[in-house]
Amino acid sequence: MSRRVRTIRLLCWPAAVVLMLVAACGDDDSPTDPGIAATGTVILDPSPPALAPPWTLSGPNGYVETGAGTHHVNDAAVGEYSVTWGDVADRATPAGETKILTADGAAIFSATYREMGVVVVDPSPDSVDAPWSLTGPGEFTESGTGDRTMAGVVAGVYRITWGAVPDHVTPPVWRLLLVGGETVTFRTIYPRLRQVAAGSFTMGSPPSELGHEADEATHDVVLTTPFVVLEHEVTNRHYIELAQWAFDTGLCAMINGSLRDATDFSSDRLLDLNVATSEISFADFDFAVDAGKEDHPVKHVTWHGAAAFCNWLSLQAGLTPAYDQDSWECNGGDAYGATGYRLPTEAEWEYACRAGSMSAFANGEITETGCGDPVLALIGWHCDDGIDSSQPMGQLQANAWDLLDMHGNVFEWCHDLYGVYAGGETNPTGAPSGLNRVMRGGSWNTNAQFCRSASRADFAPFQSAPAIGFRPVRSVAR
Repeated sequence: MSRRVRTIRLLCWPAAVVLMLVAACGDDDSPTDPGIAATGTVILDPSPPALAPPWTLSGPNGYVETGAGTHHVNDAAVGEYSVTWGDVADRATPAGETKILTADGAAIFSATYREMGVVVVDPSPDSVDAPWSLTGPGEFTESGTGDRTMAGVVAGVYRITWGAVPDHVTPPVWRLLLVGGETVTFRTIYPRLRQVAAGSFTMGSPPSELGHEADEATHDVVLTTPFVVLEHEVTNRHYIELAQWAFDTGLCAMINGSLRDATDFSSDRLLDLNVATSEISFADFDFAVDAGKEDHPVKHVTWHGAAAFCNWLSLQAGLTPAYDQDSWECNGGDAYGATGYRLPTEAEWEYACRAGSMSAFANGEITETGCGDPVLALIGWHCDDGIDSSQPMGQLQANAWDLLDMHGNVFEWCHDLYGVYAGGETNPTGAPSGLNRVMRGGSWNTNAQFCRSASRADFAPFQSAPAIGFRPVRSVAR
């Protein structure tokens, strides 16, 4: 501590005055005059600034001020300050804040007025009353069942998790970006699984059946393992929901307009999108379905793409995937023993298609091999001469086991390699070797004879077409 010395003529001044002068000329580091209050700066900084939202600021000693937009309060008394932000049309109002202002400090109140939109949750069918949980920006969390419309929610990325419903396939986790002023819809379907009991039947067709072909020789088959089968063919919407999840998690990739496998160093083509009749597109890392085609069967899917989809289903359900996506072998050669989803064996497919019937179609006998068969017309789409005329699921009669579109609409991939029947069998899995995979059921662009329960067709597993789809099955524990 230093003290400066000054020469002062004291003359005859009183001692008290002398003492006051010495004090006044003394220590330079003496405290600030207690009569001067400590202050700081309060800053209000809402964003975007062009909105100039209203606010109310309160502070110590009964201080209250109102205004709008960005604002600075200089020489503000130290103490506790609180701000309440006012409403702005079509924007989410930020929560209020409280801050402590210290001497020579700054209390900065920042807030963002985020755009709002509408989120719609729309699972189907409505009868399942599906449970769901939705999360979004910040701490947004909402849960419920069935349909819901939520207006006035903050723009950003929303993520929905669907709950399980007995005897239905649970849809995958799904995320969507909500842009301010717009609406996003979480629309999904809970595909129903139908139970098929173990049993025996006569596979193939007799020579007397109209349209019979040489590779359909009748033989007795015993299926000892019950299974569940999808009520209808996999739809465009169902496929892209799971493909999006698989793409986001690195299980598949888009290469030159095709969805390809990305597991086990494989790059097998799964789904072709770069063809004129594709109803699925891909842009900005998201899949989309053409308007009005959501419930049509997926097409241009290869056998590998159908098998990969079954694996994705298994992973979503916490089951062991059935297929090795390098060799594409199913459960080490024991398809019936697989616990995950898989493609039906050819025997399982025909057993499910017939649903206890012995006739050419599940609902009766064939009357002509060409177009216009009145029996088939009740249960299966066929003979359409348009460029691509598959139909939405479930428009025609179901068979006796409540399975839809087993005849016509699109061919369905089966597990088996194509080959000659080997006679009576228990739990058959097709030819031991071969190049092509079996497909069954006929399609929208085939004659009636190819839609019969016994009719067989085959195609290369790496190829796709606008009239080939599939439906998964899963063995029930023996």
